[in-house]
Amino acid sequence: MAGGKGSRLWPKSHEEIPKQFSHFGDGKTLIAKTYERASKCLQQENIFISINQKHKGLIKKHLPNLSPKNLIVEPETKDTTAAILFAALNQNFQDDDILFFLPSDHHVENVSAFKKCFEEAVDLSLATQQVTLFGIEPTFPADCYGYLKIKSNENKKNLIIEKFIEKPSELEAKELLKKKNYLWNSGMFLFPRSILLKLALAHVPDHFHKITNYYKTIEKNPRKALEDFGSLKKISFDYAVMERIKNMNCIKANFSWSDIGTWEAIYQLFKKDENGNAFLGNVTSFASSNSLVDLENKKINLILNGVKDLFVIQNGNNIYITTREREKLTKQIVKNLTVDGGDILS
Repeated sequence: MAGGKGSRLWPKSHEEIPKQFSHFGDGKTLIAKTYERASKCLQQENIFISINQKHKGLIKKHLPNLSPKNLIVEPETKDTTAAILFAALNQNFQDDDILFFLPSDHHVENVSAFKKCFEEAVDLSLATQQVTLFGIEPTFPADCYGYLKIKSNENKKNLIIEKFIEKPSELEAKELLKKKNYLWNSGMFLFPRSILLKLALAHVPDHFHKITNYYKTIEKNPRKALEDFGSLKKISFDYAVMERIKNMNCIKANFSWSDIGTWEAIYQLFKKDENGNAFLGNVTSFASSNSLVDLENKKINLILNGVKDLFVIQNGNNIYITTREREKLTKQIVKNLTVDGGDILS
């Protein structure tokens, strides 16, 4: 799934080039690394990329060898319920297929462990005819992730999800970290296509019918098909469907993971110097600590003198400077940024 905007990583990620088409230090874009990871689990002809029309050209640039038949292009962005059903109802798939949905903008270390979890999840979903979701053991009190409350279960490979928990407050996240039966919701899941369509028909019938009709009418009456799709409500798949499923499987992942959702998450991934700094670009530091600098323009020389807990991000004509404490407000700030009479900065 490659349709997100990633506005919390502005200015490197923005409307025209969202974060999945960006790289963070190693020269490889997130979507390229996700595709490589999926290729370890599946034949390339079985890997499909779901994207919105606006970013179709970026796929050709970043994954030039991808076959056009493996590209599923949404007419417009309508959140994850529409994206998942638009992919699932595509004619490429049969009812007995297992569909594995994974976001294109995550960081995963230890691909061998990722592949093993995937294989266990496939076996589990086939055996139970049920959804299987990847849960991640928390390593810090993250208030930027959703959580899963897990039921007690002696079989550690076959955990059962009792409850979905929305992004908690910082205080609540600290309490959840102390408990053994809470995992991060990775947003990676799989299940038989037939089960997915039954759940969609039961919980989001409007989405099911309008997307089904879109595929039936797009060739004969494209205007009507696009109008119907455009009328869909924006709603997340977790909220619309996943939170209503009883006895959902969960596999506890044994690989390092991050959803690369914030600059704080990027900072946590980078190797730091002896003062806790992570610098990309020409940076000279004096008595400065625990800061992240990411300069796209290698001609810029940045001098830090006596600062701490600071993020400095430069991309194109934009330079974003924030304290680590206020970095979590980036998405809201971007919504309010306007130039030249109302155009959002990009």
